[in-house]
Amino acid sequence: MDQLFSSFELAELLIGVTQQTDSLFNHWMSTSFAVVISVYTGRDHFNLPISL
Repeated sequence: MDQLFSSFELAELLIGVTQQTDSLFNHWMSTSFAVVISVYTGRDHFNLPISL
């Protein structure tokens, strides 16, 4: 019974970590996208010497 419970706990932990990683990855992706867009629009509008 103990082993079954620990396996269940491990599965829940894995699921929790995966969900956290997914949301973190999505947050990072959207942030990077916003930064890239603002850099490109800023370069177009203000002729800033930004090189990616």
